[in-house]
Amino acid sequence: MDKGQIRTFVYYELLLGNDTGTGVANICRACKEDAVSQRSLRRRFNRFESGDTSLKDREPNGRNCTVDDDEIRRCIKEKPEATTRELATTLGCSYSGPCDIHRLMDANKQSRVAVDLVTEDKTWVLYDNDARRAVWIPREEEPPTAPKADLLPLKILLCCWWAAKNCCTSSCSRKAGRSPPPSRPISSKNKPPPSEKSVPDRPRFIISTTPRAPTWGRRHSRNLAPSDYHLFRPLEHRLAGRKFINYDSLKSDLADFFESQPPEFWAKGVGDLLNRWVTVVNNCGDYIVE
Repeated sequence: MDKGQIRTFVYYELLLGNDTGTGVANICRACKEDAVSQRSLRRRFNRFESGDTSLKDREPNGRNCTVDDDEIRRCIKEKPEATTRELATTLGCSYSGPCDIHRLMDANKQSRVAVDLVTEDKTWVLYDNDARRAVWIPREEEPPTAPKADLLPLKILLCCWWAAKNCCTSSCSRKAGRSPPPSRPISSKNKPPPSEKSVPDRPRFIISTTPRAPTWGRRHSRNLAPSDYHLFRPLEHRLAGRKFINYDSLKSDLADFFESQPPEFWAKGVGDLLNRWVTVVNNCGDYIVE
């Protein structure tokens, strides 16, 4: 039976208010065959309920084929060894070559990666930021005395995540200076040296390893991390010479610093990253000297 007639029956069952099970039973009993399945009936019900009451097929997705299938078969029979490029030239249609993942389309050029980039970094923030500074004094005068810095200063660990639009989030964890290294247990102190241990002879194997690729520069450069060269520097200037009494006052001051920055501040920090990496590549991995 024609699909158009079956869809008419489906629409009639929907108007009667029958469910999918009853509709399938009525249509199959009327057509004397398995004319429609319950899944197809449910899909057609959803289409009718959405307002599309057309009984015709929808147009397929994608590009429409502009070449006749019989013409393609004729060209293949005449020249079975023809390539797809030759068939495209003969039939006068376009040929889509292999996908080049390194070629950017217009849509790719308009979408910038830096806009969606989220960077994360952490740094220590001291309660007492009294820094020593050089002073000019006459030759015969004694330099002013300054107290030595504490070996275990009070500090917090600042972790921040930010993007080109704004500062996403930041968190502070308390840290009361450096903790002393854990003492070794007594059992490990009295262990004999490795030379006195009896080690059985083991067969020696030679394993060939793949040479490592050469790396440029050091593992970490402060001039290539957006937080180091753009965010933490103005933060250090803001905290220079300031003292905080408790954790809440320091945390509140850090929150005010992040909220006071305009959107252009965050965009510039991420935008400079591309230019800095271009400089590193052009200099064969050398450090950026500012």
